[in-house]
This record gives sequence, C-alpha cells and structure tokens, in this order.
Amino acid sequence: MKKIYYAFFFLITILSACKKDNGHAENNTEIPIEIIQKLKAAGFDTTEGLHIHGDGYIVEGDILLTKTDIDGLSENPKSKVILGLNVKDRLLQSKDPIGHYVSNLLTANSGVKNISIYINPSFQQYIIDGLDLAIARYNALEFGLTFSRSMSSSSADITISTTFIDPNNKPSNVTAYLMASGLPSNGNPYNQILVNTYYYNTSSFYSDIASTFAHEIGHAIGFRHTDYMNRAFSCGQVTQGNNEGGNANHVRGTSPDPVSGSWMLACANGVDRPFIDEDILALNGTYPRLRNVYVKQVSTLISDDSYLIGCCDDRTLLSNNFKLEFYQDQNLTVPYTTSNNFVVKVFEYSGSSQLTRVFLVPNGATSYDLGTFVTDITYSYGTEVQNNTSGYSIAPFGGYHLAP
Repeated sequence: MKKIYYAFFFLITILSACKKDNGHAENNTEIPIEIIQKLKAAGFDTTEGLHIHGDGYIVEGDILLTKTDIDGLSENPKSKVILGLNVKDRLLQSKDPIGHYVSNLLTANSGVKNISIYINPSFQQYIIDGLDLAIARYNALEFGLTFSRSMSSSSADITISTTFIDPNNKPSNVTAYLMASGLPSNGNPYNQILVNTYYYNTSSFYSDIASTFAHEIGHAIGFRHTDYMNRAFSCGQVTQGNNEGGNANHVRGTSPDPVSGSWMLACANGVDRPFIDEDILALNGTYPRLRNVYVKQVSTLISDDSYLIGCCDDRTLLSNNFKLEFYQDQNLTVPYTTSNNFVVKVFEYSGSSQLTRVFLVPNGATSYDLGTFVTDITYSYGTEVQNNTSGYSIAPFGGYHLAP
C-alpha cells in the first residue's frame, strides 16, 4: 500500500494522492471547465485534490467550495516559492514567504465575535471530547474570536456533520478525507465541518483528533495551509500539485521559513499538535482582541554621529534604543503585566522600506525592548540620496491603545 500515512494523517490530500491516474482534476471530465478556469484564475491549483462533493467541490483536499463560493473568488497572483531567506532578504521580502497564510475571505469580528459550533450527540464521546479540546485551545489564546458549543444546529454558526467515504470503494471523482471544511463568506465562518466516519468510528481512535478539528476550524475562519505553496515541507513528497496556488495572504510577522508543528500544516504525522508560538502570532495578528492596555514607546539616544560632507552634503546618523512600556491607564501611572499571549505590532525598517510584523511579548513583562533604531540617511543639496535606516518602532494595532 503506497504512502498509507496519507490516508490516516494527511489533513488535506486525497487518499490516493500518489496515484496519478485518478488524482488529477485536469483529466476529470465531470468537473465543468468553467469551474476549473475560475479556480485557476483565483490562484488555486487544480491538478490534484479537486473533486466533486455533493453540489460543490473539494479544493486542495479539504476545502469545500460551492459554485457560489467559486463565483465569488477574486483573482490573486501566485506567489514565489521560497525555502529560506538570509537576514537582509527577511527584511526586504514583501510578498508571501513561507509562513502563515489567510484567505482573502475572513470572518468579520467587531469587538470579540463568538462562533457557535454544533455537534450531534450521536458522535462517539472521544470525537466530542476532541472538539471540546480544540475549542478550549482556541479560547485560551484570548484573540478576537471565541468559540462555544451550541445545543441546536439551527442556531449554530458551524455544524459538525457525518459523511462516509470508504477509500477502498469509491468513485474516482470523490475525495477520501479525514475531515473537510470551507472558507468564510459574507463575513461569516464556513458553516460545516464534515467528519468521515470511515475513520472516526466506534473502533477507531486517533490521538490527533483535537488538532484535526482545530485545523478544519482554522479553514472555516479563513486560514490556508502554512506550507500551501510548498507541501513537500510537511508531506515529504513533491508532486505535480505541490503548489496549492494563490488567493492567500501572508501573516506578516510569522516566520519566513517553514515551521514544524503548526496546526495549519498541509500534512500531519498523527501526533497531537497544540498551538505553537507561530500559530498564536498568526491568530492574534489576523483577529486581534482589543485590551485596555496603553503602549508607550520610549526612545533613549545612544549616539549622534551626524556630520557634513563637503559644502553641500550631510549625513544624519543617529542610534536610539527603542523600548515599549505597558500601562493599565491612559495617564501611564499603573504598569501592566503582560499575560495570555499579548501581541504588539511594529514597523520594521530596512532602508526606505517599511513593513509591519507582530511580536509575541513574554508573559510577565511590563516592558519590551525593540533594540537599536539607526537613522542613517545621506542628503545632497537637501535631497535624500541614500537611506540605510534599520530597526523597529511601534505601530497601531487592534490589540491595544497607543499611549498619548
């Protein structure tokens, strides 16, 4: 049996991913060409993991899209595959390094938005327990979304439903998966997660069920796979459909290199995966929760080595230490001690380029050292001719107040 771990541990790919004769949507004449064209225009890869599912389609193995969803997709260029960046490139890189990614489609959250989830009580208890653990893990992060269990499917934002697909006895145009979900629409999360009871049943127990639920909830609120354009990182196999396409936006501040253990990796190894720091940054950076914390930036001059060059040129060369201080009150008299995954957003400078990224501040801190900010600009006759400025400074963010 080829690559059996795909069947049990692959969160996004079809069971028969290594069988090229029936894994390519390009050869599936039952999928209308206009559907394939629209998916391609939106940046999705259609060579693998695209199959008919009910009145919709499964894209990239575990993302459900109806025809209406597909009609609403917007074109987005494919991004370049980058396996590693040096320090300079990390500062200058402005488009889609490998890291955390969100869809163009996100869940609206004004203040803190609660998402209710209904699961039929007929599910096995270990499956229900897995969902509850996934919900608890999300809520422990204290970001801009919260999750709760609903006792009624009619009032739930997301419903957990069953399906049964035997990977050994299925049509070639049907995907065999562990679970599947979709992407948000109209500011709402995708409304269902399908659980394949061929795998999750009375005789089967999987230790990573909580992280599998968390993964599909991640799709429902807009997250793409961490290594969506290079699945070889987590899947260990380069295939024709290795790049899952575009329509994904990098969460600035998450690592520019692949990170092991993320809850949104394309493939899993069967081991439970609680959220890692990169995941916490991605969730807080995408859905911040406003806290009554005031952040003050303090600048301390280290050196001023500015000088004139001849009669008409000059160079501004200043070094400052930038530190952030946290307070509970607007008058900045009561220090705030960070807790529960406090995140700050900063501007990152490299020359005249300015990017934004987020930092996870350690619990228990009342201040955070951003390090040295160097202003290094050369002027000729009053006109800037060279800029080698580097460092970080505080940026506005939905998770805190800027000190007056």
